[in-house]
Amino acid sequence: MPDPKLAVRPDEAARMLSLGRTFFRKSVLPELVTVDVGSVRIIPVAELLRWLDRRAATNSAGEQTGGGRSGSGTRAKGTSYPRASELAEIRERLRRGVARCSRERSEATSTVVELDTHRASRSRRRHSNG
Repeated sequence: MPDPKLAVRPDEAARMLSLGRTFFRKSVLPELVTVDVGSVRIIPVAELLRWLDRRAATNSAGEQTGGGRSGSGTRAKGTSYPRASELAEIRERLRRGVARCSRERSEATSTVVELDTHRASRSRRRHSNG
């Protein structure tokens, strides 16, 4: 299984959410916190989760889902929005990926700490013997 990503580019984020690229860029991207790295814009996966939580809360509250930032409640012809059940499934898949990545990062950090401790003790022994 591929390593889970901490951040993705907009086109990949749209695919992860099962949304069209144009709709994602016009309607969802303006609502997200993004990170610019040089000329590349990335979106933290955690930010996608927060957006899904906000959207699911809106959908389950029975409010009308609208397109864009205007809150007009209109949809572009042929555009469909994810249902609350679909959002829950996507959110859960993203959470599992983030949790797995956090565990792996934690394990890697403890390995680095162990290596640093080992190197420091070897260095102390070398200096005390010399």
